Amino acid sequence: MEALAEKSPITNYALDKLRVLNGMYPDGQPEPGQLIKIVD
Repeated sequence: MEALAEKSPITNYALDKLRVLNGMYPDGQPEPGQLIKIVD
């Protein structure tokens, strides 16, 4: 999630927002092969 947050166009709290979008807040990580939502 950290690498995705760095590349995301979300300006504030990108990591937290990506985790919320994917139901992984506050500290979840996706499993290999798991589909996740991102912001382009």
